[in-house]
Amino acid sequence: MTPDELCPLCGGTVAEVRGLMHWSEYDGVGGTILGGRCSACDTDLRRRVARGESPAWRALVPPPELLRAAVSAEELPALTARFERVTLFGQWWAEFLAYRQPGDEVWRFTGVDGTEGFAIVRQGRPLTQFLTPDPDFERGLLEREAKQSRSA
Repeated sequence: MTPDELCPLCGGTVAEVRGLMHWSEYDGVGGTILGGRCSACDTDLRRRVARGESPAWRALVPPPELLRAAVSAEELPALTARFERVTLFGQWWAEFLAYRQPGDEVWRFTGVDGTEGFAIVRQGRPLTQFLTPDPDFERGLLEREAKQSRSA
Protein backbone atom coordinates (compact mmCIF):
# COMPACT_ATOMS: atom_id res chain seq x y z
CA MET A 1 0.00 0.00 0.00
CA THR A 2 1.09 3.55 -0.67
CA PRO A 3 0.98 6.22 2.07
CA ASP A 4 -2.00 7.80 0.25
CA GLU A 5 -4.02 4.67 1.00
CA LEU A 6 -3.38 4.72 4.77
CA CYS A 7 -4.62 6.76 7.72
CA PRO A 8 -2.65 10.04 7.84
CA LEU A 9 -2.61 9.98 11.64
CA CYS A 10 -1.39 6.48 12.48
CA GLY A 11 -0.71 4.64 9.21
CA GLY A 12 -3.55 2.16 9.81
CA THR A 13 -5.61 0.69 7.01
CA VAL A 14 -8.83 2.39 5.98
CA ALA A 15 -11.98 0.30 6.46
CA GLU A 16 -15.70 0.76 5.83
CA VAL A 17 -15.05 2.77 2.66
CA ARG A 18 -18.23 4.18 1.13
CA GLY A 19 -19.14 6.72 -1.52
CA LEU A 20 -20.50 9.92 -0.01
CA MET A 21 -20.87 12.20 -3.01
CA HIS A 22 -20.21 12.33 -6.73
CA TRP A 23 -20.28 15.27 -9.09
CA SER A 24 -19.89 15.93 -12.80
CA GLU A 25 -18.67 19.10 -14.42
CA TYR A 26 -19.43 20.58 -17.83
CA ASP A 27 -16.16 19.43 -19.38
CA GLY A 28 -16.95 15.81 -18.49
CA VAL A 29 -14.65 15.83 -15.51
CA GLY A 30 -15.98 15.21 -12.05
CA GLY A 31 -15.05 13.56 -8.86
CA THR A 32 -16.07 11.51 -5.89
CA ILE A 33 -15.78 11.95 -2.15
CA LEU A 34 -15.24 8.74 -0.22
CA GLY A 35 -15.60 8.22 3.51
CA GLY A 36 -13.86 5.64 5.65
CA ARG A 37 -12.72 4.82 9.14
CA CYS A 38 -9.21 3.95 10.28
CA SER A 39 -9.19 0.36 11.47
CA ALA A 40 -6.44 1.16 14.01
CA CYS A 41 -7.32 4.55 15.56
CA ASP A 42 -11.04 4.73 14.55
CA THR A 43 -10.70 8.24 13.08
CA ASP A 44 -13.26 9.40 10.50
CA LEU A 45 -11.52 9.91 7.15
CA ARG A 46 -12.40 11.49 3.79
CA ARG A 47 -10.80 11.13 0.38
CA ARG A 48 -11.49 13.38 -2.59
CA VAL A 49 -10.88 11.65 -5.90
CA ALA A 50 -10.70 14.25 -8.68
CA ARG A 51 -8.31 15.40 -11.38
CA GLY A 52 -5.48 17.47 -9.98
CA GLU A 53 -6.13 16.51 -6.35
CA SER A 54 -4.09 14.39 -3.99
CA PRO A 55 -5.83 11.05 -3.45
CA ALA A 56 -4.65 10.92 0.16
CA TRP A 57 -7.07 10.26 3.00
CA ARG A 58 -7.67 13.25 5.29
CA ALA A 59 -8.77 13.24 8.91
CA LEU A 60 -11.80 15.45 9.54
CA VAL A 61 -10.99 16.33 13.11
CA PRO A 62 -10.09 19.53 14.92
CA PRO A 63 -6.70 19.66 16.63
CA PRO A 64 -7.08 18.82 20.36
CA GLU A 65 -5.98 22.34 21.35
CA LEU A 66 -9.14 23.76 19.74
CA LEU A 67 -11.47 21.73 21.99
CA ARG A 68 -13.28 24.07 24.41
CA ALA A 69 -15.58 22.07 26.69
CA ALA A 70 -17.41 18.78 26.99
CA VAL A 71 -21.14 18.84 26.27
CA SER A 72 -23.20 17.53 29.18
CA ALA A 73 -25.53 14.57 28.72
CA GLU A 74 -28.39 16.90 29.68
CA GLU A 75 -27.60 19.31 26.82
CA LEU A 76 -27.46 16.67 24.05
CA PRO A 77 -31.29 16.37 23.64
CA ALA A 78 -31.57 20.16 23.16
CA LEU A 79 -28.83 20.11 20.51
CA THR A 80 -30.52 17.16 18.81
CA ALA A 81 -33.84 19.04 18.74
CA ARG A 82 -32.10 22.11 17.29
CA PHE A 83 -30.43 20.21 14.45
CA GLU A 84 -33.47 18.02 13.72
CA ARG A 85 -35.42 21.16 12.80
CA VAL A 86 -33.47 21.18 9.53
CA THR A 87 -33.78 17.78 7.86
CA LEU A 88 -30.29 17.49 6.41
CA PHE A 89 -28.56 18.66 9.57
CA GLY A 90 -30.67 16.32 11.69
CA GLN A 91 -29.47 13.37 9.62
CA TRP A 92 -25.83 14.49 9.83
CA TRP A 93 -26.12 15.05 13.59
CA ALA A 94 -27.58 11.54 14.06
CA GLU A 95 -24.71 10.03 12.03
CA PHE A 96 -22.23 12.06 14.09
CA LEU A 97 -23.68 10.83 17.40
CA ALA A 98 -23.77 7.23 16.11
CA TYR A 99 -19.96 7.35 15.92
CA ARG A 100 -19.77 7.33 19.73
CA GLN A 101 -18.77 4.32 21.77
CA PRO A 102 -19.17 3.91 25.53
CA GLY A 103 -16.89 6.37 27.29
CA ASP A 104 -16.68 8.80 24.35
CA GLU A 105 -17.57 12.44 24.93
CA VAL A 106 -18.99 15.18 22.72
CA TRP A 107 -16.91 18.37 22.90
CA ARG A 108 -17.41 21.87 21.52
CA PHE A 109 -14.65 23.42 19.44
CA THR A 110 -13.97 26.64 17.59
CA GLY A 111 -11.82 26.45 14.49
CA VAL A 112 -9.03 28.91 13.74
CA ASP A 113 -11.36 30.53 11.17
CA GLY A 114 -14.13 30.93 13.77
CA THR A 115 -16.03 27.83 12.63
CA GLU A 116 -18.12 26.36 15.45
CA GLY A 117 -18.55 22.64 15.81
CA PHE A 118 -18.60 19.51 17.91
CA ALA A 119 -16.20 16.58 18.06
CA ILE A 120 -16.48 13.03 19.35
CA VAL A 121 -13.52 12.66 21.72
CA ARG A 122 -12.08 9.37 22.92
CA GLN A 123 -9.32 9.42 25.52
CA GLY A 124 -8.54 13.05 24.73
CA ARG A 125 -8.35 12.52 20.95
CA PRO A 126 -10.98 13.84 18.48
CA LEU A 127 -12.27 11.14 16.10
CA THR A 128 -14.83 12.99 13.97
CA GLN A 129 -16.50 16.36 13.79
CA PHE A 130 -19.85 18.04 13.12
CA LEU A 131 -19.75 21.63 11.90
CA THR A 132 -22.67 23.77 12.98
CA PRO A 133 -24.51 25.72 10.34
CA ASP A 134 -24.01 29.46 10.22
CA PRO A 135 -26.93 31.00 12.19
CA ASP A 136 -28.13 33.03 9.16
CA PHE A 137 -27.98 29.94 6.93
CA GLU A 138 -29.86 27.87 9.52
CA ARG A 139 -32.52 30.58 9.92
CA GLY A 140 -32.95 30.81 6.13
CA LEU A 141 -33.39 27.03 5.81
CA LEU A 142 -35.98 26.98 8.58
CA GLU A 143 -37.92 29.83 6.96
CA ARG A 144 -37.87 28.09 3.56
CA GLU A 145 -39.02 24.78 5.07
CA ALA A 146 -41.83 26.60 6.92
CA LYS A 147 -43.01 28.25 3.66
CA GLN A 148 -42.96 24.91 1.87
CA SER A 149 -45.01 23.30 4.66
CA ARG A 150 -47.63 26.09 4.51
CA SER A 151 -48.02 25.79 0.72
CA ALA A 152 -48.27 21.98 0.74
